[in-house]
Amino acid sequence: MNGNMNICKPVGEVMVHYLDQRVMDNEDWFMTRVPSGYLDLDSLTCGWQKGELIILASRPSAGKTALALNFAINAAIGFNYPVAYFSLEMTESRLVDRMIAMESFLDLDVVCGKEKMNEKGKAAFDLGAQNLSRSPIYLCASKPITVEEIVDAARDAVRRSCVRLIVVDYLQLLSPSLRRPTREEEMKDIMRALKSAAMELGVSIIALSQVCHIEEKTGKPLFEYSCIEEDADMVLLIRKMQDYPLSRLNLTCCKNRNGKRGSTELIFNMNNFRIFDDND
Repeated sequence: MNGNMNICKPVGEVMVHYLDQRVMDNEDWFMTRVPSGYLDLDSLTCGWQKGELIILASRPSAGKTALALNFAINAAIGFNYPVAYFSLEMTESRLVDRMIAMESFLDLDVVCGKEKMNEKGKAAFDLGAQNLSRSPIYLCASKPITVEEIVDAARDAVRRSCVRLIVVDYLQLLSPSLRRPTREEEMKDIMRALKSAAMELGVSIIALSQVCHIEEKTGKPLFEYSCIEEDADMVLLIRKMQDYPLSRLNLTCCKNRNGKRGSTELIFNMNNFRIFDDND
């Protein structure tokens, strides 16, 4: 018999693990979940939970990458959870520019050297850079990259650094491990691979995705491939309600397989990419 074959277990055996998990949840919320850093969102989702695949979706240029980076910084710097961030559209240097801008509260143009930095700015930059360099954030910005390569790198990051949260930016740029006749079939393989990895590694995976259209009456996102919504445990939709320089974002939990659905509002400072709760 194949030693790796799945076997059916008596429910009593499953209950032992279940009850142990419930005790752990009650004793220490942070042992089993990674907080997003946003109180209203965490009250909806109960934080990023182990084994879940979360889709962070929006129309183009609505703040997906900015919010995902804020999730990463909040988890790693705010709560000391190791985070792995995979970017398929930005270099590691560009990611660091944005994270330093967030952490130092400096305009991105100042951090990038497009505008002159004064002495106060230099002190803020140095402090932000120090905080970032000490944080348990791991970056991977190589491309092109397949879902198999991401899963292998994630497995290594979990083994070496006990990573708890993985971000993939973004889904439509991922290549499948095997070519299929249609892109729909390839996307199904990608989604299943990410979901399997989340469960195997005991981590939360946030995958960014573009949407084709948002229904005006219902606010429901329409994805190019139906499997993106079908295979996700949670779908979060960003809608930009107000523009530059302080943008109001509506973040709606459209699907939540293991909890509540609802909306919250966030404020997006487009100069330094910081996003914070509307009531902060």
